[in-house]
Amino acid sequence: MKFSNFRFYNATIAFLFLLSIFMPGILMTVQTGETISQIEKRTLARFPDLTWDYPSIKTFPENFELYIKDHFGFRDWLIHNNNLIKYRWLKKSPNPQVAIGKDGWLFYQTDTFGISLSDDFRGLIKLSELQLEGMRRNLETKRDWLGKRGIHYIYIAVPNKQTVYPEYFPERFKVVSRQTQLDQFLEYMKQNSDLQILDLRAVLINTKNQGRIYFKTDSHWNDRGAFIAYQRIIDRIKTASVKVHSSIPESNLEIEERSESGRDLAKLIGLPDLTEFNVPSYSLKNSSFLKNDNPKWAVTGWPWWFQPFETTNQETEANCIVFRDSFFDALLPFFAQHFRHGAYIASKFDYSVIEDLIKKIKPDIVIEEGIERHTFLAFLPEAIFATMGNDLLIRGETGAAIEYFKKAAAVKPNDPDSYCNLGFAFLKARQFMQAVESFKHALHLDPNHIKSNENLRITYDIIQKLNTEITALEQMLLSNPDDVSLLKKLGRAYQRRGETDKALNCFFKVLMIDDSDIDAMKDIALIYAQEKKYDDAITFFNKIIVIAPKRADVFYNLACVYSIQNKLEQAVTALKKAIENGYHDYNRLRFDHDLKNMRNTVFFKKLVSADLKTP
Repeated sequence: MKFSNFRFYNATIAFLFLLSIFMPGILMTVQTGETISQIEKRTLARFPDLTWDYPSIKTFPENFELYIKDHFGFRDWLIHNNNLIKYRWLKKSPNPQVAIGKDGWLFYQTDTFGISLSDDFRGLIKLSELQLEGMRRNLETKRDWLGKRGIHYIYIAVPNKQTVYPEYFPERFKVVSRQTQLDQFLEYMKQNSDLQILDLRAVLINTKNQGRIYFKTDSHWNDRGAFIAYQRIIDRIKTASVKVHSSIPESNLEIEERSESGRDLAKLIGLPDLTEFNVPSYSLKNSSFLKNDNPKWAVTGWPWWFQPFETTNQETEANCIVFRDSFFDALLPFFAQHFRHGAYIASKFDYSVIEDLIKKIKPDIVIEEGIERHTFLAFLPEAIFATMGNDLLIRGETGAAIEYFKKAAAVKPNDPDSYCNLGFAFLKARQFMQAVESFKHALHLDPNHIKSNENLRITYDIIQKLNTEITALEQMLLSNPDDVSLLKKLGRAYQRRGETDKALNCFFKVLMIDDSDIDAMKDIALIYAQEKKYDDAITFFNKIIVIAPKRADVFYNLACVYSIQNKLEQAVTALKKAIENGYHDYNRLRFDHDLKNMRNTVFFKKLVSADLKTP
């Protein structure tokens, strides 16, 4: 090599070296104003403010370093190519949340809540007895609560992608046990409950050979998978005697194939340009529903992630409320064809909004749909006690609810919600001083806790009104000590204030004046039943029956007490008497928790079956 050529070669190398050093900095000055990383899909650090005070000067170097790291020239290009090399050549995931499967298939390995889907797939995660029982009670509580209002309830479990396509999941995740958490729970429900979850796994697995039903680079089902799931959902709704027409046949669809990129798992590994080919696209030839993203029933204060919207279709009869996740999006165009009015909320079943929604939507059915991996979120160790406490509170079992909320507060002692829930349970149990103490503790943790402030105000109002009422009644009784009407009013006021001993004293005074007062006997019997003094309650119910043998409500209450004690023969006899004497609230009867133990009796099954057939 000639000397001049050698010098030119060295100069070129030096120039390229200097260019590589300075070019990122030059690019940083040109590309100003970037706030979002297109590869990582996150907000980038902004240039830090600098003022001449100690805190600003102290934090400036660290914040400036973060800014340089986020805005380094060619940063997205370098990250993208690094991710591409790992994905294509090393078969290694750039993101530990995502697993690289066979033939370019991507799967969640660990989801956004930190749940290990790979461990669940392998059968390594087992639900405790407390979690299983808590989930059972949770589903039955929702079903029964809605059932008392004449509304059907369905829970839909959408399968994880690796559940349907285990053959593409990485081979390193060897299956240890064939039983996943969902398998374990469904088996538990089969043995311990009459509630049936709509499990979509079998129908999807059995039809996947007809064409791909999940995206390769996304965690969701595609249009074909959504349509298959939709047909199964409508079939299940029809069995619940909800008036909907049969599912739409494929002949009514426009079906084509397209290419898609930018799916969720591809974005997570920083490769949004990964393209999937031959993706099925389903659309209706004729659609008759309208969608409104700003429904009037949506509460202004709802958090943004509720994403409420509604659909309307004047050609149908039934109404529905759907608590959903993102899997419902793809089946909505088909599903909405079946309902006159549908309300859709992106959350789990929420008691804080459902009562208001029922008044506005008047649903025939409430559907709760969720992906398999999120089915047990409310039953993780940090959440299970609060969930179970809420279920018990809805059932009216305030004493048991209080104990679970105490456990929830012990698990999360710095969480104001824990003490707010406990205070609300005390309030429902009429233990007002304990309620006040709990709400004040929540406000000590968070002075701006809205629910605690409101509940504390309500508690004080109740106490003041009861005190005023009781004082007035006591003053009137001073001049009329034998007025049974005043005594009964005072007893019920004491009962509302949680002072059952004083309430019983008033009712017994009534009986000393008039030993045939049925109202006083019933009040005494109900207090004894509430305090689990069941034999005493039965004694007073029977005293009423001697005096008034046609009281259907008394026979019904007697049936409830016998059922709670698991005295099924006596419970059936009492319920028969209630019906013979005119009891006709079959909706309450079907879902009354007190009658749970007698639901498997032949009489009860025939009774419910006959009522369901009544037009």
